[in-house]
Formats: sequence, structure tokens, C-alpha cells
Amino acid sequence: MRANEFVIEATDPKFMNFMNTSLGDPIDQPSKKTKTGQDWYDKAPTMNLASDRASYRLALDFCNKTLQKLTPTQKIKLSTRGEQGVVTWLASQAKKQGHIPDQFVEEDIEEVQDFLSEVFHDPAITNWALVLTDGEPLPTPPAKGPFKVIMNRGLPPPTQGYAGRDWVNVDTLDNLPDAEEIFKGIVSKNPNHYVGITGADHHFVKFQDPHKAGAK
Repeated sequence: MRANEFVIEATDPKFMNFMNTSLGDPIDQPSKKTKTGQDWYDKAPTMNLASDRASYRLALDFCNKTLQKLTPTQKIKLSTRGEQGVVTWLASQAKKQGHIPDQFVEEDIEEVQDFLSEVFHDPAITNWALVLTDGEPLPTPPAKGPFKVIMNRGLPPPTQGYAGRDWVNVDTLDNLPDAEEIFKGIVSKNPNHYVGITGADHHFVKFQDPHKAGAK
């Protein structure tokens, strides 16, 4: 995702109400938390953003305004980078716009995440990536190529989910759909073989166990 890709402002109620509520009195004055039934959250001390570094508030404001500009599709795509990936992306945007180091530093973007569950009144939102998904679990990043179609006639699959030296490399392809087509052909012609597709990290993207129905 490039910085100039977000051109449409998304209408997310939590973001739209953010400046009028979460950055107002409820943050300036420590508020009582809504009980969630989770001791780690309910018994934690209420944070007071105003009592911490002023740069925290500037970082919080910048990050929310920046994420608000993303479309729903862009939010999901960015969230696949995970917590640290989103922090790094936000820092790069802040540097390009001159906010770092004049108003705050990169560490503020990371550290202010400690306030997010209080800001959004949601214990599930603990980092910027989860802000993008509205507290839902982060999506799994798409598998990256090159993709290897491999097969193994008699040995069982590796217990750790990796493809090792006992496997024969049938073909290597740049995209997953083509690899899946070859995978289907091999499985059809060799029903007694272990057949798999591995991605750039050498983990299985797809796997056929001849002793089980269907493929992984």
C-alpha cells in the first residue's frame, strides 16, 4: 500500500465520533470503565492521557485521522501487516508529512497504543492494527511466492508443517492459481502420494494427505 493510495474517506462511526468524544472530557478527566468481566481489563488503572506527554495526544490524533482516510478494503490490506507493520506504516506517513520529529516521535505512535482500549471503550482494541479491524482478529496475510509444487511418495509429512529435503520439487511458479492447477493434476494422477504447495516461507499453503479425504 502506497501513501497516495488512500483518497476516499471512510465513514466509520468510531472514527467519526473520536474527536468529539474520546479526545474530550472522558480522556482529560479519568473516567470509570465499563465492566467487561475480564479482570485484567476491569482491574487495570484508568489511564489519563492528559497527564502523559503532550506528544502522545498529537500522535493519537494523527494516527486516527490517517487511518480514517482509508477505505474498508485498504484497512483490511494494511491490517495484514500486523501490529508492528501498522506502526511502521504510520510512522512513515508521519515522517513524510513532517510530524516526526517536530511534533512527536515514532515511539509515541507505538506507546500510545496503551490508551486505545480506553479511547475506544473496547478491551479488544489494543493496537493500531486492531483499530483497523474494529477489534476483530487480524486477517491472515496472503501467501507469498514463489510457490513450489512438491510431492513425496512414501514418507509422512513433516511434523512441523515444513517441506524438507525428502520432497521432490515438481515445479515452481510465481502465482498461486497456476500452482493449484498443477497440484490438482498431480493429486488426480498420483492418489497415493503426498502432494503439497509451499510459499516463500516454506510452509504448506495446500497439502494432500493420501490417508485422509481431501486436501489441507
